[in-house]
Amino acid sequence: LNLMGRNGQRRGEELSRAGGESVEENQRELPSMLSLSSPLIPSVTKTSENANNETSVGSADAIPENSPASLLTPVPNTASWGAIIEACSKVNDWARAIQVFNAMQQSQIKANIPIGNGLLSLLFRHKRWEDAIGIFDKLVNDAVPMDRFKYTSVISACVKSKDSYLVNVKAHNLFRDMQQARIRPGVVEYGAIIHACAKEKNLQRALLLFEQMQDEHLEPDVPIYTSLVKACAHSGDWEKAMLLFAEMEHSCAMDQKKEPPKTLAYNALITTLTNCRQRHKARQTFEKMVDQGVIPDRVTYDRLIQGYEISGEWEVVLSIMEMMKNDAHNARVLPKATTYHRAISACQKQGAWERALMFYKEMNESELKPRENTYLALYDTCLEANKPDLAAQFYNILKQSTAEPFPSRFDDDMLYKDDDDEDPYVGYDAPEPIESEPSFIDAYD
Repeated sequence: LNLMGRNGQRRGEELSRAGGESVEENQRELPSMLSLSSPLIPSVTKTSENANNETSVGSADAIPENSPASLLTPVPNTASWGAIIEACSKVNDWARAIQVFNAMQQSQIKANIPIGNGLLSLLFRHKRWEDAIGIFDKLVNDAVPMDRFKYTSVISACVKSKDSYLVNVKAHNLFRDMQQARIRPGVVEYGAIIHACAKEKNLQRALLLFEQMQDEHLEPDVPIYTSLVKACAHSGDWEKAMLLFAEMEHSCAMDQKKEPPKTLAYNALITTLTNCRQRHKARQTFEKMVDQGVIPDRVTYDRLIQGYEISGEWEVVLSIMEMMKNDAHNARVLPKATTYHRAISACQKQGAWERALMFYKEMNESELKPRENTYLALYDTCLEANKPDLAAQFYNILKQSTAEPFPSRFDDDMLYKDDDDEDPYVGYDAPEPIESEPSFIDAYD
């Protein structure tokens, strides 16, 4: 177990030098050694060669029942189960770690603090939020002592989940349980629960937690302010969002250790202003962002375009798209399908059918696939411009289209996410276990 858990890679290298096997082959030994049908003790059977000559190892006749050696037969305990889970963690096999944990529970052996923290850390690294929450609940049922790491891990898992119950209910219940257990929440925990309020569109609750945090003399950081600004986007309170952003800037200026607002923070404010029909203020925020040396991304440009799409100012949309194409800082700012859709929608509102067709041509040349409401916007634009032949072409395409429409307004996932881009979560990862905390094996040496 010690070799498998702590020195697994070194053991593989030694075997590679001795027997000519590859390190990868030896690393793959771990799953075969973890046979859950007979935990920790491999099944050894007699072969035709030794069946008549000697008793095989592991058989019932190997050790006489009443001999002293029979009293030394090892029985799996918490330390050995923990070593197996640690071995799984070292090779990032979260699925087998869960299987071993469940087998340990079936053997009526309870987990301890190192096992719980290690397993939660493994699941968190692999973004297995629901699995982490399930393990946490089992640890609670086993009466395993709860510490700050466990609460922080599972609260963050709830917030990052797409399950509304976990975000809106479970995370808040765990935060309350943490306080009742007299574990003082820190900046990380408050940041996660405030972000949960932003996801559930509850600005008032987020502000109450923000005030509670300051009453406990905890200094909010940029991610917390960003979550609050995001909450303002859902409530339409753009003035509050600008006040919070200014407060964040002042706080960063007063404390040189704090990082200044980055792209995500500016995106949150620009999105809030766009949603509240404050496109000119959004443009001013963008210009300030560039002056501060903060590099915009495609989401930044898309939010600006969205503001001018609503007003139908396609000339401004065109200028913003040219800025995207000329931006040499980030290759990911090139226009995508949603960008062209919003540009075509802006042309529709002003009856600029020729410009709409040019955007459609550029879209095809960029090998970007339009969606249903893009064809619908082109159809309406041509129809209103008294171009029935062109309208009929788009109508025929529209009838055959199976693509889903683009969202017309941003929703929870659209605040920092477009198409297939991964949501750059504005919040906190669970802290790593304390360095002085013993490993599974060290705890029992």
